[in-house]
Amino acid sequence: MAILEELKRLSKTSIELVTGISRLAKLELQLAEKSLPTLGVLAFLFIVLITSIWLCVIALLILYLTSFGVHVWVSLLGAITVHVLLAVIVGLFLMKHARHLSFSATRKHFKSPLNS
Repeated sequence: MAILEELKRLSKTSIELVTGISRLAKLELQLAEKSLPTLGVLAFLFIVLITSIWLCVIALLILYLTSFGVHVWVSLLGAITVHVLLAVIVGLFLMKHARHLSFSATRKHFKSPLNS
């Protein structure tokens, strides 16, 4: 009889634990639902500000080069060259890290003859 009572208590505790976890997940989803639009707006503003800062840095670089007598077109060409090099570097990093998104273990699992 003691074992039966322990099993009843264990099952009741397990059910309460699962209920509590599901309630917690529901509350976290509600909180995320409320904060997601704010995060989106703030991320957009951050991107706009970083872009404007970068444009100001490039403009200052062009002005700096022209103050030494470098022609405006040469300064612009230098700025474009810097941007192209940075874009190539970022692209190479993206390609390097994109290889890890192939989910090869999952694909091997689904191709396994045991799963057919």
